Amino acid sequence: MGSLASRRGYTMALGLDLDYLERSARGEFDLGWLRDTSSEWGVRAKPGKTGLTLSDIAIGSYGEVPDHAPLRTMAPRGSDVDTDVPDMGYTINDKSEVWSDNLLDLYEEAVSRQWSATRDIPRGDLPELDPDIEHAMC
Repeated sequence: MGSLASRRGYTMALGLDLDYLERSARGEFDLGWLRDTSSEWGVRAKPGKTGLTLSDIAIGSYGEVPDHAPLRTMAPRGSDVDTDVPDMGYTINDKSEVWSDNLLDLYEEAVSRQWSATRDIPRGDLPELDPDIEHAMC
């Protein structure tokens, strides 16, 4: 295949990191997390009568809201956060200050009642425009 320099140039041209590939081939990476039995692999949400709602997907540990936010970052709940992520300085971090048990239902209702141009304009009833005006509008 040629010298190391030519292989390095070839892999970099393909967007591959030769050092990463070589370390991976030697088994230097710990992939133990793939065998983690405490994960919720296989948890499936089932849509209700009105489709898949937030209440339908709030199952398992994904639906558990902690009483206190462990980190004051913008990271979504349950995400893996690096130790060097800066503290955003939020002062409202307790569930009792911001949470309501019917919050998911209130959100779904607000979304369902919001006006939508794609759904609420009867496109079939609109008159056809002159081609020049249509072109100008587009």
